Amino acid sequence: MRTLLHVLVSIALWVVFAWYWDIVTNEPITRGTILAAQVLSVLVVSGTIVTLWWIAHNLRRGRRNRRSTARAAAPEQLHADTLGRAVLMPGLAALREARAVEIRVSGDQKVYDPVDPGSIAGGD
Repeated sequence: MRTLLHVLVSIALWVVFAWYWDIVTNEPITRGTILAAQVLSVLVVSGTIVTLWWIAHNLRRGRRNRRSTARAAAPEQLHADTLGRAVLMPGLAALREARAVEIRVSGDQKVYDPVDPGSIAGGD
């Protein structure tokens, strides 16, 4: 049923399209028609020129191989978490070297502490 409805709507739209073209082709060409054709022509040509320029620009950038290098990493902001709590920690190097890190919230602060894995419940 849905396919039949789609086919009927499509046929109706093609009939309307043909009818409008029949109306347009039977109208006399006026100064406004010529102006509209000129404006549309300028827009199409301008769009094509800008698109070709953009493609050439991207090809030049690609030849310089600027995209193959990774962007510089943004500095890590560790002063506060996403909820605005102050973050307290001994330092990134100590946290990266630790086998386990305990994270706890103490009032309005988030505290990161390197710990011995054996001292954590369930740790081995």
